[in-house]
Amino acid sequence: MGRAADLEWLQFGERRTVFDRHGKPREVGAYALHLQCAWRITGPSGIVVGSRDLFYAPGGDPYNEPPDFDWAQPGANRRDHRTAGLIAEMAVSPLRVESVHGDAVGGFRLVLSDGYTLEVFPDDSLPAEHWRLFQPSTEAEHFVVTGDGIET
Repeated sequence: MGRAADLEWLQFGERRTVFDRHGKPREVGAYALHLQCAWRITGPSGIVVGSRDLFYAPGGDPYNEPPDFDWAQPGANRRDHRTAGLIAEMAVSPLRVESVHGDAVGGFRLVLSDGYTLEVFPDDSLPAEHWRLFQPSTEAEHFVVTGDGIET
């Protein structure tokens, strides 16, 4: 799990090593999910992290923004901090996908183990990409959901 700008990416399935365009090895999952719409991960105690956390400062008071706050800086925002905490928890007890439920407008809900859920919900009427599912470093087609429907 991580991000590039405001795009959140998650990896699922068996891990494998691939080489990036510079020849450096990196570990990927069997599947990758890129999110460019609203999303949240809930747990037994409520919302763990959500897409809009990106725009708030980390810490106990997210409204107490430091004067030099830059949400785009890696690790500088609430989303990055809360995601890091979740990743640390998952290292001890990895989550499994137990079921998937979709809706008619491109949203879906992944029910995960241990009382966690990933909810993805396109929240605009624009034709842009909302999310995509694909197999990293393969030639397999991407499953892409946009405001205009499904593309492959």
